[in-house]
Amino acid sequence: MERVYVFLIRNDVWIYIICGLGSIWYLSEFWRSRRMLRSAIFGLEKERGQWLQRRSLIFIIFFFSIISLVIYVNSNIAPSLPAELLKPPTPTPNIFSTPLSSPTSANPVQTPTIAIAPTVTLQDQDVPANAAITDETESPEPAIDETPTIIIAGCSADVNIVEPANRFPVSGEVFFYGSADGDRFESFLLEARGPQTGGAWLSITTEEGREPVNDGQLGTANLSNWLPGLYTVRLTVLAAERLVTGRCEVEILLQSSTP
Repeated sequence: MERVYVFLIRNDVWIYIICGLGSIWYLSEFWRSRRMLRSAIFGLEKERGQWLQRRSLIFIIFFFSIISLVIYVNSNIAPSLPAELLKPPTPTPNIFSTPLSSPTSANPVQTPTIAIAPTVTLQDQDVPANAAITDETESPEPAIDETPTIIIAGCSADVNIVEPANRFPVSGEVFFYGSADGDRFESFLLEARGPQTGGAWLSITTEEGREPVNDGQLGTANLSNWLPGLYTVRLTVLAAERLVTGRCEVEILLQSSTP
């Protein structure tokens, strides 16, 4: 039944147009049958006028019932439906507009990835006299409140943005879907950086998310008044004391919402 509700909600404008045109047509047929009955002399003309009148009334009641059903679904049932059902369908990629990648060799050379382990500083211990002191030290990336952070680079199964897809064109109100979760989850936030922000990260939602999200809606942002261009959207998952436990970034192509 939910599929029927979703179909009516997504196609309500076309349903109103078709039912409105059909109602106008059969209303005119109803008035024509009334004139036919008033001027009918023979029994065959009366029978045809009565048949046309009954058919017109049936279709008029049918179209008005559909319009009433759509109005009822939009006003009473749509607010109670899950947000996942009402999200727009995922666009199908066009293979003719997608650039083809260059051919690769049969035995590609794999470059090994070097993992950099975090530097741990032990307190209340003496440094050996022969320890080498260098000027090249790695400092961890600061968190939002200038506190130490735990950074997990890139997207993961617990921290990701699946919609909009990377470099996907958007405009007006944008819905973000994905996951924001983890063992030490406390909250999450969505930020954007681009032509409108002047190089700074700005929050695009009214408040931080306080509940974990798994393959659901992360939030919405009204970007209709923002300058068009390429924006980087960042999802950050925080633990206690504002520690960053996960981060995912995607790029969106914001287009002007006015023609």
